[in-house]
Amino acid sequence: MNEEEKVEDPLSQEIIAEEENKKKEEAIKEVNIDYKDMALRALADLDNYKKRSEDDKQEFRKMANFNVISEFLDIYNNLKQAESFIPENQKELGWVKGVIMITTQFKERFGQFGLEEFNVLGEVFDHNTMEAISTDQDKSKKEDIVLREISPGFKMGDRIVQHARVVVNKIK
Repeated sequence: MNEEEKVEDPLSQEIIAEEENKKKEEAIKEVNIDYKDMALRALADLDNYKKRSEDDKQEFRKMANFNVISEFLDIYNNLKQAESFIPENQKELGWVKGVIMITTQFKERFGQFGLEEFNVLGEVFDHNTMEAISTDQDKSKKEDIVLREISPGFKMGDRIVQHARVVVNKIK
């Protein structure tokens, strides 16, 4: 058979056309797989973006709460300190009860936002959670032990909002 007879043979042409169609189908399948992979990646990227965006919003809310709460802590500490100076025989006066109620409300609201008070009296001084206001000497206690707590510390989760203000033992 010569070249002309091969081309003119309808069976041969059909086989060649079938092989070309198979090649085209394979090429289309590969392109479809590529597009499917790209679409899945795009969906995963979108999902990750949504999660990051929600995490960022939550972090922003926490920081906003953190900043507002830290501003009110000084007022709360002043109220607590004022309470400690009220003589026992005046604690039944109306205005004193009001001050005590306000202090209690502050503490309850802080708790609703996840603020926790921590006390460090008798613990070893830790600069990560405490601020040394002063030193004193008590030979009956170990070096660097907190002798007095001027004001308690506060934290939200693992984050310190306000360091505990303390007097630390220094033996000379």
